[in-house]
Amino acid sequence: MTVRGSDGPVIDDLVTALWEARRAARPVPADEAWDRLSADTAAAIGQTLYRRVTLDPPTAWKMGAFDELTRQRLGLPQPLVAAVMPDRLYTDATQVELRLADFVNPKLEAEIGIWSGPFETSFVPCVEVADCRFQGWQTPPFGATADFGLQGAMVFGSPVTAPETVSVRVRRDGVNVAAASASWSEALRRLACLPVPGGAGVHTATGSITPMFPAAPGLWEFEFVDLGTLSIRFS
Repeated sequence: MTVRGSDGPVIDDLVTALWEARRAARPVPADEAWDRLSADTAAAIGQTLYRRVTLDPPTAWKMGAFDELTRQRLGLPQPLVAAVMPDRLYTDATQVELRLADFVNPKLEAEIGIWSGPFETSFVPCVEVADCRFQGWQTPPFGATADFGLQGAMVFGSPVTAPETVSVRVRRDGVNVAAASASWSEALRRLACLPVPGGAGVHTATGSITPMFPAAPGLWEFEFVDLGTLSIRFS
C-alpha cells in the first residue's frame, strides 16, 4: 500500500530514492515532492529508512544544527536529532578504513561523544562522517531529517573520564589542519534533546566542535588531547 504524508508526497517513493542513493553512493534524482516535505513526512521517511536496517531500538544517536545559521541553511526549525544507522556505526574504535566511493559527498567533523553506562556517563572520542544524498548538499526544508540525518558513518572511541574542556587537534597525513575545544557540560545538557532517555550502552554524538572537512584520500587523525585519538583512512 502506498503511504502518503499529510502534505501529499508519496513516502514510499521518497524512501526508495534515498535508500538507493545511499546504496549506490549517488545523489537522489530531482523530484518536486522534496519541496513539499513537512516535518512529519520527513520524520516518517527517516524512521522507515532506519527500520530497513534494523527493527532494534537505536544504540546510538547523532545531534547537530544547534546554531540558528546552520538550521536556516538546512531548513530546520530545531536541532537535528537522528538514530545512527547500525550498519555504519563503529564503537571502541581507534582506526577505521573507509572508501570514498561508498559515500556521495562526505565531510568529516570531530564531536564530543557520550557513552551512557548503567550508573554514569563518560566521554568518548567521536568523529562523524557526514554525508548528503542531495546534490551539492542543497537540502530542501526538512530534507536533512529525511536523509538519514545527514549521516554517512559514525565512529566512536572508548569511554574515558572527561575534563570540563575537551580539546581536539585534526591532522591530515601528518599536517595540522585545525584545532578546537568545547564544553563537556554543554554536551551533557544536549542529551535532553533525545526523543527517548538514553539507556545503558547508548552512544550519542552531540554535534560538531570543528569545521566540516571535505573527505579526501589519506590518513585523518583526530587527537582528543589526553583522551584518545581516532584515525580514519580514506582510500
